[in-house]
Amino acid sequence: MTKEEFNGLDCDLYKKLQKAGWYEGRKIDISELVKECEKAGVYLTEPQKRFIEEFGGLEGSTENSMNQYFYISDKMATKHGKENFYFINISDCESVKSEVDNDEIIKTLAYYGENTVRIGECWYYMWDILLSEDGLILLVNGGEINPLGKTSVEAFYRLLR
Repeated sequence: MTKEEFNGLDCDLYKKLQKAGWYEGRKIDISELVKECEKAGVYLTEPQKRFIEEFGGLEGSTENSMNQYFYISDKMATKHGKENFYFINISDCESVKSEVDNDEIIKTLAYYGENTVRIGECWYYMWDILLSEDGLILLVNGGEINPLGKTSVEAFYRLLR
C-alpha cells in the first residue's frame, strides 16, 4: 500500500497504521507461519500471504480507546495463549463459533472460501477479524460476518475511523 492509496479517505489513517508498526513497502517474512499453517491443514492463498506480509504483527489503538484497539496476527498462536490460534479455518475456530451460528459460518465459507481464516481481533465487544481467500477483510460482529471493505485501505478505515 502506498500513501496515494489513502487519498480520499481519512488522512489520519496513514498515521494510525504507521503508529501500529506499518510502513510503505513493509514485507515481513512469513515462511515459518506458512509452514505451521500447512502442518495444521491451513493453506494460505497468495492474497492472504500478501496481506499478512504487509500487515501481520500490527497492533494499535487510537486515542487510548479500547473500541479502536486492533491486532493482526503474524503467528499461529498469539501472545494471549496457545488456546487462541489465529490461522485456522473459521469452521474450526471456537471464538467465531461461539458468536456466530453454524449457518452463518457455512454461508461464509461457501461465499468467501474454505480457507477463510481468523487473523486478528478488535476490542469493541472483542470482535474477530477474518481474512477471506481473496484477501477481503471480514468482521465478526453481533453474530454476523460482514466485509469491512473492498480493499485493505477501506477495511482499516472502517476499523479505525
